[in-house]
Amino acid sequence: MKYVDKVLGRDEAIVHETRLHWIIFVLPLFLIMLGMVALRAMLADEGPAAKQAGLVAALFFTIGILTLLKSFIAFVTTEIAVTSRRVVFKRGLIARDTIEISLDRVEGLDVKQSILGRILNFGTVLIRGTGLGLQPMHRVAGPLHLRNAAFGEFPAQRTKVSRPTR
Repeated sequence: MKYVDKVLGRDEAIVHETRLHWIIFVLPLFLIMLGMVALRAMLADEGPAAKQAGLVAALFFTIGILTLLKSFIAFVTTEIAVTSRRVVFKRGLIARDTIEISLDRVEGLDVKQSILGRILNFGTVLIRGTGLGLQPMHRVAGPLHLRNAAFGEFPAQRTKVSRPTR
């Protein structure tokens, strides 16, 4: 059972859920690929250069596998949700780190997106809460949908404003 489902109060419903973006897997996979390229160079050559390529391959491959495992655990164990009463952010497998902010204590949600973040739809969401300071959530998938859900601004609820004709 998910953490968000466990902490729902009476008459509280999940309005929007999201998770970390798949971009967190790019660096580990890149490191693994570098390790494979170095391994191929080691196998294609003999001599001292082959030994160095083997060490580089082992280093990149090991670091890549470890960061891939870390990213996978973060991806699976991170929950981000907006309920009818609060914003919930939970991360961690063994040690749990949670941020739960009541919607009436949220002063604002700032969305920071790079160019790549705009193209791939991920970014950092900064929650400004009364007396809480800034609570950042990095590499969130669909950050604008999260912000809109927190403030009750859903595209389906928008009404078209008609302009008078002349």
